[in-house]
Amino acid sequence: MKLKSGIGAGIAMVLAYGLFLASYAPARLLTAVPLPTGMVIAEAAGTLWQGNLQRFSWRTLTLDDVHWNVTFSDFMPALEIAFKNPEGIAGRGIIRGWQQPQFYQWQLSVPAGYLFSHLRFIVPIGAEGNVQLNLQEATVDRSGCQSLDANVTWPGARVKTPLGGLVLATPQATLRCQQGALEASLRQTSSHLQLSGKGSVTPKGEYRFTGRLSSGNDLPATMKKLLATTGKADEQGARTLNFQGRLL
Repeated sequence: MKLKSGIGAGIAMVLAYGLFLASYAPARLLTAVPLPTGMVIAEAAGTLWQGNLQRFSWRTLTLDDVHWNVTFSDFMPALEIAFKNPEGIAGRGIIRGWQQPQFYQWQLSVPAGYLFSHLRFIVPIGAEGNVQLNLQEATVDRSGCQSLDANVTWPGARVKTPLGGLVLATPQATLRCQQGALEASLRQTSSHLQLSGKGSVTPKGEYRFTGRLSSGNDLPATMKKLLATTGKADEQGARTLNFQGRLL
């Protein structure tokens, strides 16, 4: 009995010592780990449990001042992350769970100009304001989106086009999941434009959007002419939109 208890005590001491070493393991060990091609991390500080990276880059994405903290959330292991980007992107949130990762209480702000610069338009189009994502929780696996509670807003939205400026006020979208697909309900009302509709994107990249678009009293005349060529007009004069296809 004494031998067994001694062995048990020894194992407990080894485990406790291992946990002690792991809790104080320097974050710079991350720079010694083989990384996927194109991924670079620089100047890690702190520990593996709580630390920061001065820079993280992978492919076209670059993040500065990345902070993390390993903790617990609702009795689940959790990783708290905060970061910012040279182009003005900033975000923070939690990844938690045992077997299936869950995104929890995320806030992300992205300059609209940055988003538009990565979209393909026939003519040059610019944008002002920041697009903001507020996500309460999301669960995604290989079969697609399993659960999602989030909304997107664009306060002070403005779009610059060769035909003039377009004031969009504050577009809003509510995001949910349905049978693995991402669904969005969109609403926008300003003196220039009114837009409402629903869209979806499946895990295979198939998208669909239906909605109504109408011009406001202050919409420039050149844009009203262009709007008149979009979709079909209903009894109230709004244009009916119906798009579907597959993302590249």
